[in-house]
Amino acid sequence: MDIRCKIKIHKWNGCRCIRCRKWRNKNHIWDGCRCTQCSASRDAEHIWNGCTCTRCGKKRDEQHVWDGCRCTVCGKIRDEAHMWNGCTCTICGKIREEGHVWDGCTCTICGKIREEEHDWNGCICKRCGSTRHIWEFDHEDSDWDFPEGVDHCTENMCLMEEFKYNVYKCQKCGQFKSEYKDGIPMPN
Repeated sequence: MDIRCKIKIHKWNGCRCIRCRKWRNKNHIWDGCRCTQCSASRDAEHIWNGCTCTRCGKKRDEQHVWDGCRCTVCGKIRDEAHMWNGCTCTICGKIREEGHVWDGCTCTICGKIREEEHDWNGCICKRCGSTRHIWEFDHEDSDWDFPEGVDHCTENMCLMEEFKYNVYKCQKCGQFKSEYKDGIPMPN
């Protein structure tokens, strides 16, 4: 660095010192909205291509060039003029509630899972892999692994030590079932 710049005697050309290249935020040399010497821009003399200034890249929320729901210049998305393929916009990917194409419980377009028309194999849906809780249906005795004398709580049951249950685990879904023991009802 030049010794004169070290003692703050710069030689300014607009906003830049020609010796040390330091810049200041005054005396810019403007070419429209952009300073020719540094990266500063001002809110005047923009050259607009629709919604974006071609010199500095500034955006404005007017004069968008819309292709459906997306502006082709700045990429902004509006919530109108979507191009729907069933439930999904082919331009922006937005998903709407109507227009799903259901294959049982799963939409073939967006993959959404609904709570209807599962294809249950005991406690697991063959289509989406969802499981249902043990209290929503009757497991067959062959689904259960009945360990002899299992006598503890699980995360699905009461964690209080004074309540003890016989606990059974379904071999298909991993859900636990609890029965009363010694006449003590299962807590909610």
